[in-house]
Order: sequence, then structure tokens, then C-alpha cells
Amino acid sequence: MFLVKCLPPKLEPKDRKWNMVEAVMSCMRDFLICLPLLRVTPFILKRLNSI
Repeated sequence: MFLVKCLPPKLEPKDRKWNMVEAVMSCMRDFLICLPLLRVTPFILKRLNSI
């Protein structure tokens, strides 16, 4: 019989829900950090190119 080590242990439904909420919040935080950086990058590159 083979033992698969990469499978996570079974979680309770409450824990599974909490993990999903944490994952969504993490994705939203990353998105909200990256969005302004993507908007500002062309202006920064234009300034650096003019130096």
C-alpha cells in the first residue's frame, strides 16, 4: 500500500471555510497592492528614461 504524503489532513468544515476566507483575503490584498504599482510603473519608467 502506498502512502501519499502531499495530501493534507482532513479538515473540519469550519476550518475549511476559514482557510478559504484566508485565501480570498490574501488574493484581494495582493491584487490591491499590485494594481497601483501597475498603474504607476509607466510614469516611473518615463521619468527614468528622461534622466
